[in-house]
Amino acid sequence: MTQIPPEAPPLPEYPAPPPRETRGKGLAIAALVCGICGFIPCFGLLPGLVGVILGIVAMAIGTRARGMAIAGLATGCAGLGLHVLFLLAGFIGLPLGMGRSRELAKQAACMANLNSVGKAIALYTTNNDDQFPTLWPQGNPNAALEATSHANVWSIRSTNSMNNVWLLVKEGMVGENAFHCPSDKDWKPRAAPGTYGWADLGQFSYGMHWPYDGDGSTANPARLSDPNLDGGLAIMADRNPGGPVGAGRKPSNHAKDGQAVLYRAYWVNFYKSLTDSKAGAAADDIYINTSRTAGGMPQDPNDTSITPVPSR
Repeated sequence: MTQIPPEAPPLPEYPAPPPRETRGKGLAIAALVCGICGFIPCFGLLPGLVGVILGIVAMAIGTRARGMAIAGLATGCAGLGLHVLFLLAGFIGLPLGMGRSRELAKQAACMANLNSVGKAIALYTTNNDDQFPTLWPQGNPNAALEATSHANVWSIRSTNSMNNVWLLVKEGMVGENAFHCPSDKDWKPRAAPGTYGWADLGQFSYGMHWPYDGDGSTANPARLSDPNLDGGLAIMADRNPGGPVGAGRKPSNHAKDGQAVLYRAYWVNFYKSLTDSKAGAAADDIYINTSRTAGGMPQDPNDTSITPVPSR
């Protein structure tokens, strides 16, 4: 009897390969989406890179969605290029930003200097019958007598008015560095640290309001020892540029911004102006008196006149 062999099991059916037009289409779509996301500022760098990679892979597979793959590749490259430009711009602008930050820090240090000087002046006047520190006997005879112990006191007094406030350093109320603005490019250290006062205008960074009671024949209407003096009178500021601001003169150590100012009420402000120095109590130019004399004696109680070198 002949045996009939069992019927062979049917072969498994495998799915047919996808048509060429659908192969890699998902990658092409993903490449396009990632490429578009590559334009998002700051966060688009990674999606843009992924878009480039997916676009290349989709094109390598040979999809009919080639247009989307190319678009994903192109947008991804454009996004990457944009971020590279942002990075380059950031690196180029960084030194400028750091320079500006340094200047702002210097302005803050300058104002801190004047704040320290203001506190020292307040303490000095409290201890000396409300008299402002001055080497001229009209202002404070005791201070003048103390100063005569220095052989060069009178020549120093006539050199610049800022040597009046050297009494604050002498009394240990404030340090010498408080008179050095970090933005003052012309500043230089004292060559003879054991002597009294500043012998050169480059050794300090500030100018002060006319400190004397008068010029010998006329009384000073805005003398600093007057307890009724307007608290808004500017008594010290970034050094006098040698005359009225304008006509090519820079306003102060911070010539691109303005000048730091200490007022009679012992508060400090930064007067922001590139064209004038009208930071006085009467909105007047603090570097000239109302007679238009640079550093001349004040002409009225509200007339600020800041100078390093008055006539006496």
